[in-house]
Amino acid sequence: MLDDIRNQLSRWSRFGQLAFLSLLTLCSFSIFSFIGLSLTSLLFDIELLEMGEIVASLEDYPQHIPAVKLLQFISTLGIFCVPALLFPWLINLDPGKFLRLNTPITGILLILTPIIVLLGASSVSVLVEFNSQIDFPDFMQGAEDWMKEKETQAAELTHHLLIMNHWVDLLINLCLVAALPAIGEELMFRGVLQRFFGDSINNMHLGILFSAILFSAIHMQFYGFLPRLALGLLFGYLFYWSGNLWIPIWAHFIHNGFQIVLSYLFQIGIIDTNIEEVNSIPWMATLLTTVGLVVFLRIFYGKSMEMSLKSG
Repeated sequence: MLDDIRNQLSRWSRFGQLAFLSLLTLCSFSIFSFIGLSLTSLLFDIELLEMGEIVASLEDYPQHIPAVKLLQFISTLGIFCVPALLFPWLINLDPGKFLRLNTPITGILLILTPIIVLLGASSVSVLVEFNSQIDFPDFMQGAEDWMKEKETQAAELTHHLLIMNHWVDLLINLCLVAALPAIGEELMFRGVLQRFFGDSINNMHLGILFSAILFSAIHMQFYGFLPRLALGLLFGYLFYWSGNLWIPIWAHFIHNGFQIVLSYLFQIGIIDTNIEEVNSIPWMATLLTTVGLVVFLRIFYGKSMEMSLKSG
């Protein structure tokens, strides 16, 4: 019976499979959200309907930060990891092969990736500043106020989730806030959607662009849309060139983890700079890091092509 369903799904049109992926993601997210809410209610003695208020105003409920982290962990599994792994299997494809999780990889690419990510994070600082200064016309004042409210809520949530008083808190955040989102989001946006869009329209560059737009949009932070779009494009090309999904996962982890480590070092007094308050860097530094980014991307591309020729 299940094999018949998989065979049928494999013959659906691309549009039909995309609709099925959307339904699969919605169902998985709903199921895992219910599981998460039930567990947090059971383990932390929180009413089910109270959880939404806690997430929206976490500064008023600091004692419930572990509960929010547990809910975030389970929700990430439900909305990204599970549907991304199930989808290729359900359409009669090998998930490891389709997602490019088992293709060869060289150590040089693993070394180059963190350098590229850190240079890229510095280079997009100009987009952070530009995006934050966008003003809407008067007739869109309501939409602008809503976006700013969502931005403030997201910033406050992130701030409280990143409160770390012990190295154990650092390890927990590296797992929950850096590693898991890196794995889940790259499985979905690069592993599934980028390849799906690229193969459907026979243009991988547009596939990278479309998946990067969705990657940025789903975070619901308009004033961070452009820099996150740029990072999505960066992760997309690292995947496209290397042919291995572990590379953008590694890149995504480095990007998230670097900010977490800097936040921890600030909180324990080792450094004086609060990463949450850094919105831009001097233009000369931006120029130099951009030049460095282009150079290292060229090296990465060359090494990826060498590896492709050797394996092909």
